[in-house]
Amino acid sequence: MFAGSRRAKRGKSGVHMRKTSLINGRTVFRNAVICGVAALTLAACGEPRYAVHGYAPRSDELQRLTAGEDTTSSVRRKLGEPTIIGTFEENAWYYVSTVSEQRTYHHPEPIDRTVVRLAFSEVGVLEGVNRFGLEEGRVIDLETRTTPTYGRELTIVQQLFGNIGRFNEGGGGLFGSGN
Repeated sequence: MFAGSRRAKRGKSGVHMRKTSLINGRTVFRNAVICGVAALTLAACGEPRYAVHGYAPRSDELQRLTAGEDTTSSVRRKLGEPTIIGTFEENAWYYVSTVSEQRTYHHPEPIDRTVVRLAFSEVGVLEGVNRFGLEEGRVIDLETRTTPTYGRELTIVQQLFGNIGRFNEGGGGLFGSGN
């Protein structure tokens, strides 16, 4: 064999150079990216996110209201529209505010809730102000059962072919009117 037929690259010292330096550079970059993503993910786990929903007047705002003097229109001017007007008792207004905390992939949990209830007389004069917090709240279990339906449960095949052979007594056939 000729000495020139080999096309191996030789470094300055005469030793064969490997392509591993390029592969190691890619591996180092890939590992750096993986470590960076992992660090960002762990950093996101530590800080909770807080969200405020709704509006409940502060104590100093409620002190500006006077029972027996303020009306629905004056309360609306001072505090704004209520969050909820009572469904069964239209003379009750509710202002509701909730602060919730969410950590990474968990569901938000309420950490503070304020409910202010304003009671009005039949003629619209303020009668009383009540303030409730999260500790006065109750957990309400929603009924998840469904209303039962009576009759047979049919399979898909029974539904598709169930009416074959059923005709009107008037002899109308499949497409006739029967009269």
